[in-house]
Amino acid sequence: MEAFAETVRQTVEPAALEAWALTVISNTPRKGLFTELPTNGVPKGVQSLMTNFATLELMNGSSNDVAIVYTRGSGFGHWGFAVGGPTYRCGLGHTQVPWTNGIWFWTE
Repeated sequence: MEAFAETVRQTVEPAALEAWALTVISNTPRKGLFTELPTNGVPKGVQSLMTNFATLELMNGSSNDVAIVYTRGSGFGHWGFAVGGPTYRCGLGHTQVPWTNGIWFWTE
């Protein structure tokens, strides 16, 4: 997860990611626990990470638990990041590491 987190930190501008995520969270209708998201309009750094079967989904929970979840992985586990509001606390996977302003790295 550390190598992935370092790649994201070097590639993605957290303020742009947070602004995009909050707009998507506000404007996406809730259709169950997870809603797959299109990649158009995604910040440039995130767009470059959309390889190896990566997905972006809106995770619907209580008001503090709504987040955009980037997931990547294989049969040996999954990892990614989650972006919610400034008070969002990630509960995905078995390990979570905060980055900034409601942005968390996670792995399972």
